[in-house]
Order: sequence, then C-alpha cells, then structure tokens
Amino acid sequence: MKRMTRSGRVLGSALVFGMLAVGPAAAPSIDPSGPAAAGQTDEGELCRIIFRSGETVTGRIIEETDQKVVFRGKVNGIEVTVPFEKSDILKIERGVAPEPGKSDVAAPEDKAPAVEPAKSGDQPTVYVLTLEGQFGVDIAYKPIEQALEDAKQMEPDYLVVIVDNDWSEALQGGLKEKELGDDLSKFDEFFTTERIAPLFAENIRREWKKQPEVVFWVKQAMGGIAFLPFTSPHMYFESDARLGGVGYLDRLFGSMGDEMFRQKQRSLRQGMVRGIAIEGGYDTEIIDALTWTDTVLSYKLEGGKPVFFEREPENAGEVLLTDDGKDDRQDTIEELARGEGNDVLTLRAELARTLGVSDGTVDTLDDLLFDLGISRGYTLLDGRADRIMSQWHKSIKSAVRQLPRLWKDYQEIQITGADARERNRQRSRQIAKLEEIKRLIQRHDGALVPQRYGYPGIDQIDIMISQIRLDITADRD
Repeated sequence: MKRMTRSGRVLGSALVFGMLAVGPAAAPSIDPSGPAAAGQTDEGELCRIIFRSGETVTGRIIEETDQKVVFRGKVNGIEVTVPFEKSDILKIERGVAPEPGKSDVAAPEDKAPAVEPAKSGDQPTVYVLTLEGQFGVDIAYKPIEQALEDAKQMEPDYLVVIVDNDWSEALQGGLKEKELGDDLSKFDEFFTTERIAPLFAENIRREWKKQPEVVFWVKQAMGGIAFLPFTSPHMYFESDARLGGVGYLDRLFGSMGDEMFRQKQRSLRQGMVRGIAIEGGYDTEIIDALTWTDTVLSYKLEGGKPVFFEREPENAGEVLLTDDGKDDRQDTIEELARGEGNDVLTLRAELARTLGVSDGTVDTLDDLLFDLGISRGYTLLDGRADRIMSQWHKSIKSAVRQLPRLWKDYQEIQITGADARERNRQRSRQIAKLEEIKRLIQRHDGALVPQRYGYPGIDQIDIMISQIRLDITADRD
C-alpha cells in the first residue's frame, strides 16, 4: 500500500491473495443498499468488494450473512471460493460491469497507484476546479455538482481540484474580518464534506464513462473541508498551505446528555472521517491526530516512510506529532499564536510530505503538472467551472441582501382589516411573503442559513405558515 502503514489481519486464503493487510475496524459499516440480505445468495451478480485497507476484489458473492460474505471468482484461471469477514469490508458495490479481457476476480490492487506520465505523442487533458471562499456557503454541494457535470462531459484525463477556503470570521456588523487560528475547531462542518465527498469518489467511479485522475491541490483546507482532499489518493500542498481546524472532537457536546451519549456521538463522527481517509488510502493515525486532543502520536522514518507509534517518543529518530494536551502539556496561547501547538495536528507542506499525506509541494499549476509528468504536452480544458462557482457566489451574496428586505416586508403586513375578508387577505399576503423567503432558502440548497443572520429557517417558516392558515380558518367562522 502507498500510505497504509498500520499492520492488520490476513484476509481469506493467503494462497489466493497473498498477504493483504487490512486496517482496523474504524470505517462506517458495510453498505446496506445491495439486494443480498443475510443468508441470501446471488451468483449471477458481479460485485466489487472494497476493504478497509483500500484493496479491492471483483467477483461474485455466493453467500452472505450478517458476519461474512463468501466470495467466488477466478485468479489466474483458477476458481477460488474465499470467506471474508464483514468487519474487514468498507463497502460492497453490486452489479458492476465486467471489464473486457479480465477474469471475474481482479487481484487486489493498491488504492493509491502512482500517477502514470502521459505516453509519448499523447495530449492529456486537464480540467481545473477551484474551491475558494467560505466552506458551506461559496463552496457548496450544488455548484460543485454542476461543475463536475461539466467536467464529466469534457472527459478529462486529470481533474485538478484547488482547495483554498476562507478561514476567517466577520466581526462587528461584518465590517472587519478576523483570521481564525489553528486551534479553532469546526469539526461539525464535516457533515457538509460528507455530502460533497461522493461527488469526487463514488459518483465518478459509477457515473463517469472516462475515469480521470483526481488530484487535490491544497492551498488552505481549514475546518470541515480539511477532510475533502482525503477522498483522493493524490494530494499536493502549496508552500504556505495548511490543513486542519478540526480538532477537539473529544470535547464536542460539552456537558450535553450523559457520558455514554457523548462518547457514542464522538465515536460515530470519528468513524465517519476515518472511513474517508481509508478509502483514499491514508493512515487513520493522521485523522486521529487531526481530530482527537488526547491522541499521543509519534513517528519515525524508515526507508523514507513514516512508521507511527501511539505514544511519546522513546527511541532515537522518533518525533512527537501530538501529545494529550493535559496539564502542563496543554498548548499555551503563545504556542498557538506561533502555530506551534501540538494538542491537535495541523498539517503544513513539509510535514504533510514527510508523513506521506502530500505527494509534493508545488506553487503553480505548471509545477503541479510537471510533477504529474505531463508538463511537456497537455490541453487545459476551457470548462465552465470558474463561471459556475462565480455565479453561485454572486447568487449567495444577492440572497443575503434579499433576506432582510423580504423579512421586513413580511413584518410590515399588519392584520388590521375591519372584516374577516380584509384580514384574511392580509394574512394571505403574509403567507405569500413567507413562501418567497422559503423559496430563496431552498434555491440555495443549504448554503443560505438564515439563522446565521437572525432569521427563521424553513422549519420555523412552515410552522408560521400553518399558524396563519389556522387563523384564516378561525376568522372565517
């Protein structure tokens, strides 16, 4: 494996697959969407099994229970039947199309193959998608979906995704902005990433006729967007890049509920982000250090590759990444101000390269393409991504301006008529204005959050509309 360094259990028959290292059970449970329920079989359906370690095999499932699947196929012309534990499986993709000229079972493949340089005489094509602005607002599901649909039609060889999010907060009426420090955590932005991530992984695998190499180029990935580059095995950093802002997961929920509830919610979130890293071929230790305060993690380079230890350094050459942040080990304000805190991990270019997270440090697109081995001849596709993202940004800004005006219009409608007919006409105007606000919010697909600006959300608006309709009915009586 390219990056998976933690040892694991041997899967199935060593005679068939060799030693397949499978990581610990940390990712989400097996995808339940397939048709095979426990105890059922379907030998006619070709499936792809994706293990938690990143390896995949393709063949047919002849038996399936809650605990295991029995897998059948051919390797080098020899038919084999192998049981696999479901605890070792990240996902089962059912009903996949067979690849021409290949046997039913594909030998386990590395999840993160090296990017191959273009062949002589080829003109590889490159599509660039830039994600910049506020995550969850400017960088949102809908425009990304539209941009990737445009890329899909152009069938690029490489899809380069530039991540450069705004890591600041507005102050005093939005007149000033304050840059947020490494220590601030916006872990729960992960749920925005969780929705967006399949667009770069599952959707491309399943829906794109031509499979591009997806390459993330990190300039700034702070907050929930930090997890997005882990969906691809190919990640680069700019010299001044940083990735983090998702720490203190173990302190999430504070005193909410009892301790069992809090631990369950934290473990659920940790498992979800580990699942993204595993599918991209990255070490889960990195994810733990990015998110969990009491993770004690050291590493040592052996043969140029990091070996991780979940403890303080004990031997020569071992380097401390994060401590447990307790007592005198808690980061001081001065350390945080200098970017030297180590209660949680923030990845910068040099460290990301050392730890095998980054494939390289590049400061221009030409440098990136050179490192990919295609600088001598490529076509930069003139896609619509920049226009789509720009139009979305303008639409969001316009919606933020419209929201207070629409709310003021609603509030100015007074129910003062002398008779029921006049009063209900005014109530109908209120409903129409609330529906207009609701459509504005819905049109921006979760990126416009009215509660941020002190206005009601869709659920509250629905309740208000229902109450007004009850008032109309009562006044008629």
